[in-house]
Amino acid sequence: MTASTRTVDGLYCRDHGGDGPPLVLMHGAGMQQGSLSGLVAALRPAARIVTFDFRGHGRSAPGRWSMDGAVADLEKVMDAYALDLPAVGGHSLGGMVAVEYARHHRGCRATINLDGFGMGRADQYVGKDEITTAAWMAAQQARAERFIAGRLHQFIGQALRITGRHPADPATLVEITRDVLTRDLMAGYHQVSGPVLIVNATAEHSGPAKVLSRDRDNMLQAYRAGLRRDLAALAAREPNIHVAEIDATHMTLISRPQQAAERMLAFLDGR
Repeated sequence: MTASTRTVDGLYCRDHGGDGPPLVLMHGAGMQQGSLSGLVAALRPAARIVTFDFRGHGRSAPGRWSMDGAVADLEKVMDAYALDLPAVGGHSLGGMVAVEYARHHRGCRATINLDGFGMGRADQYVGKDEITTAAWMAAQQARAERFIAGRLHQFIGQALRITGRHPADPATLVEITRDVLTRDLMAGYHQVSGPVLIVNATAEHSGPAKVLSRDRDNMLQAYRAGLRRDLAALAAREPNIHVAEIDATHMTLISRPQQAAERMLAFLDGR
């Protein structure tokens, strides 16, 4: 595909073109906009796609992470491309930023969250004691930070540089995990007035919570059950909320981008 690139206040952006209304897509934590390429190719016939690398990711300048800062960067990209009321969406962290943006912009045309949930709340883990779950969540947070600071992560970063890629800044990743892993996204959905699509990948639990742990599979199955329960209840209460499930892993945008795109297109088309 052909696309034009530019830098906006240190943010490396790409306008992929395409027919239809504008849609800004954002990538997940530790990734970059190239991870969205399969999704972009499937969506271009129906939308004009703009992507960018978050700060501290890809070819964008380094910078401290905050959810408010990410929303402000999204606004800068929209202004630079003169996008009039675009839809916003993203994968994992990008989906969470899209929801946060929609909370504060009631004129947002549409919002898409592709499997961005963090670790949720301790009371969402079906059949698990909340005190035990809270302790497990704190341990997961600590494991994530140790991994980011560890030698294996450094080796991965060096390997990516050798192949010409741009690994995410470790300091930025630590700030993201501290902010996002325990963020309660459910509360934010009630403050979004426009249409929202939540795509839940059910083959395994999603997001940054996937850090090696002895009890990982057991705990994440409990969270997935609670997440499906709460998403169904949310959609039943809020007529603007639409939930779609996809039988894929968290990395559905790479393994099954066409299926994810089909659900997104049906939503954008009002179907």
